[in-house]
Amino acid sequence: MTAKKLVKPTQTLRGLLGSWLAARKVAPSTGDFAPDTSARSGVARCDDILSLLLNEHVAQGCDWLWETASDGRIIRASRGLAAGLGVDPEHLIGRNFDSLVSAPDEAEGWHELLAAMLRRKPVEAVQVKLPFVNGRTRWRITALPGFDTDRNFQGYRGVARDMTEEYRVSQDLIRAKEAAERSSASKSQFLAVMSHELRTPLNAIVGFSELLTSPVADAISEDVRGEHLRTILASSRHLQSLINDILDASRIDKGTMQLAEQDADAAELTEVAVKMCRDAAEKSDVTIIARIQEGIDLRCDITRIKQVLINLITNAVKFSPPGGYVNLGFERTVDGGLAFVVRDAGVGIASRDLERIFEPYVQADQGTARRFGGVGLGLAIARSIAVLHGGNVTIESQPGMGSTARLLLPARRVSWSNEKTAGTDRAA
Repeated sequence: MTAKKLVKPTQTLRGLLGSWLAARKVAPSTGDFAPDTSARSGVARCDDILSLLLNEHVAQGCDWLWETASDGRIIRASRGLAAGLGVDPEHLIGRNFDSLVSAPDEAEGWHELLAAMLRRKPVEAVQVKLPFVNGRTRWRITALPGFDTDRNFQGYRGVARDMTEEYRVSQDLIRAKEAAERSSASKSQFLAVMSHELRTPLNAIVGFSELLTSPVADAISEDVRGEHLRTILASSRHLQSLINDILDASRIDKGTMQLAEQDADAAELTEVAVKMCRDAAEKSDVTIIARIQEGIDLRCDITRIKQVLINLITNAVKFSPPGGYVNLGFERTVDGGLAFVVRDAGVGIASRDLERIFEPYVQADQGTARRFGGVGLGLAIARSIAVLHGGNVTIESQPGMGSTARLLLPARRVSWSNEKTAGTDRAA
């Protein structure tokens, strides 16, 4: 019995292409050839064997084969290419190779590939986008031009390797790098703002405390002394608020913030939040109008939900013009949940900044901190608290048209015990 030499399907595609080119006596690097008429009789048989081997290879891996004629028409396509595109192999035969690009957003990489083919140059590991029905989208194509023994261009033969996972990983790394750079820049900005925000109340506390304990303290009138003490108290509370925000941000970042859930009345909770914002509203000459509906019971962390409401109300007051109004009310969501709605007619927010303002250490723009104060943690904390409750905080806004903020709580946390009770307007 004569022993037969078998070529394993796992033989590399590069080697198979090399064998095919050698049979045609074509030099792949330049497209030159060495005439050898003895090779002509074996070309057809070599082509058939190569096609069989390549189809066996692609059946076991993620590679596919294609071949074009000199005019760019596809004259051979492996089963892997046809199956990936969701068509029969016969439907590919006769199509122009560039017709594989069916949409403008798929053109990435194809310009380089087709430009090389127009110049009849080798295509060396060009990455292209070509969506397959199995979800694969990125391919690395290597191809060589073929010439016959009379130096006539015959077309291209090439192979492709699935690069989808490698592309995804590379894009993930790029996004992670960009996110890290943004985070670093945001934290640098935050530290600059925080240093100012901490120094301001500290300077007031230290300065007025030194004044009230100095030898000239006896000469200070009671009214002035009282004003200095109120400034120290307000600065201390502001400093305490900053420290609490930093601690909350740290807990959220570490995933250690816990909810202390209790039964609560939505109207009472809202009234308390409005009262705590009254001083700031009066100083800014802003009126808070709360349309409060009775008979809505909640299951929530009262302190944390109140914290979110205070943040949304104080933001609305801060960005409202003197003589302006902040409107607060309730809305029932389509799924039976509750939305606390806070509307203002302030400066508004550009659409490009609407999601950024929920990132820690970020404000709508560089001038916001200088003009209105704050360190850019409030909304990030507010949304995180809402998410812990299964809800969310959203903001709709346009520059110069004011903003509408919503604290959304899911239906499982809300009981509408008296749906027909009308709301009452209460001004702060």
